[in-house]
Amino acid sequence: MKQQFNFPFFMLIAFLFLSIHRQNFAQQMQIFFKEATFDEFIYPYGEIDEQFTAIIAEQSAIQFPKARFRKVTSCITLDKPRKVVSHYANLCGKRFQKIGERFTYTFSEINNIPATRIEIYPVEIGRIHHEFWPTRIDLYMIRYPISVDVQLSENRSSEMLEQRVGRFFYEGTLKEDVALLDMEEYGSDAEVFVVETFDDFEDVYQFFRRRYGPFRVRPARDGDLLTRDFEIDISRALSEEDSDKLLYLYVEENPLVVDRNGNSQVYRNKVFIRYVFWKKDDEDYLNGG
Repeated sequence: MKQQFNFPFFMLIAFLFLSIHRQNFAQQMQIFFKEATFDEFIYPYGEIDEQFTAIIAEQSAIQFPKARFRKVTSCITLDKPRKVVSHYANLCGKRFQKIGERFTYTFSEINNIPATRIEIYPVEIGRIHHEFWPTRIDLYMIRYPISVDVQLSENRSSEMLEQRVGRFFYEGTLKEDVALLDMEEYGSDAEVFVVETFDDFEDVYQFFRRRYGPFRVRPARDGDLLTRDFEIDISRALSEEDSDKLLYLYVEENPLVVDRNGNSQVYRNKVFIRYVFWKKDDEDYLNGG
């Protein structure tokens, strides 16, 4: 008896496998928009417009005079705006907002003004049908300095933090400028470490839920931006060397940072994990803490 194959079903399985493979490959190819990758975001199917780049560079210098780092580039292409948007959406996995004819993705805001961002829009040319208008891509990378008074000790590293918090350590980049701001605010009784990650908030939540148990997340939204957060007491993770301290964990999605001069910056698509070590007071000792 001949064996029969269900070709449509086999083809469906193959198609699903290929789709998953493509999605995984696309995720692996996604990169973050930062100083080190700025040139990789220059549109590959267009030309850099040096004259217009100089114009928007001057405008951004006026708009953000205190910026620590400022880099801008403008490109022009014959590709349609939606094709360009698709390229960048695949590159960094972001959804662009459309206002009028302009597509924008804002990576960070300073004092409620879009700072680091990508803008894509058609260039209007008189007497030429809009179907033949070229598309402009403006890249802005703006960073502000963080203004603080306190100093950090040199004995700070991810490895040292991992030793102190054990299984509650989350892999990421130490944000020492933000930690300085927090320690300035909390005072001498606090020692703060801030870990920055590009991981999804839900992944961070599940990581700590597996180690701590159930806890509540505060849901919040600022316009189109989710700003969820949670805090837990993880003092039980401390070793004998930190027995005179309490340890609290604070996690924020798309965090807002404000420095002592009133400069504010939103870190879009990032999660901050704060480890706050507090010195125990006399009452904590009396209660057996």
